[in-house]
Amino acid sequence: RAFIARTTGAALAGIFTGLSTATKDAQAVVYLDPAMYGDQENRISAVFSLQEAVRRAILQKPDLAPIFYSMAVLDSLSYDAKTTDFGPDGRIVFAILESTDTSPYIKLMKEAASTIVDSKKSLKKLTSITIADAVALGGSEAIQAVGGPNLSVQVGRTDAKQGSPFTKDIPLDLLSGSHSILEVRAACFRSGLTEREMTAILSALLTLELAEKDKDTKDWARSAK
Repeated sequence: RAFIARTTGAALAGIFTGLSTATKDAQAVVYLDPAMYGDQENRISAVFSLQEAVRRAILQKPDLAPIFYSMAVLDSLSYDAKTTDFGPDGRIVFAILESTDTSPYIKLMKEAASTIVDSKKSLKKLTSITIADAVALGGSEAIQAVGGPNLSVQVGRTDAKQGSPFTKDIPLDLLSGSHSILEVRAACFRSGLTEREMTAILSALLTLELAEKDKDTKDWARSAK
């Protein structure tokens, strides 16, 4: 917990809000419409409902914590700094759900993606939330679930057009441990991240994985209280 709060908190906050902790601004294009949720009360309600759904899923199955985080990271890593294509627009969710991969890791990703889609559906009667926002909120909630800092997430991201494919340059299991560090490094640099940002992202993922392996569901429930 202390490691996340002291070492990676500031860098991760920058990533989830779309800003860089380096001296230069982030170059990824994120289309935002802060007014899409209506008044502030509706916006807060939508955010809290999504966070509660993610928190409940993690409490029931702690090994989903690093998955929610990885999904948010992969959605952002889809951005290509050279072509300025892709970016955090929610396409990762549909790529996961449509995947024919039956490995245990992808199955976990499908559970996390389904949690986000189901949460969005349940909100339709009162308000709405974009898949892109839900992915980012899910990643920040995973950090908080293990005692990390409360990361502020700017909501209002617009989703990619329906049917838009996810980039073929980023494997869905890139952060599963089955790919070499050189592949992961290349993916981070491809999206314009600095070494410092890459280190913060991967260190937080490692912390989440260690926390998940070190706790059972009863411990997580006590921590949530």
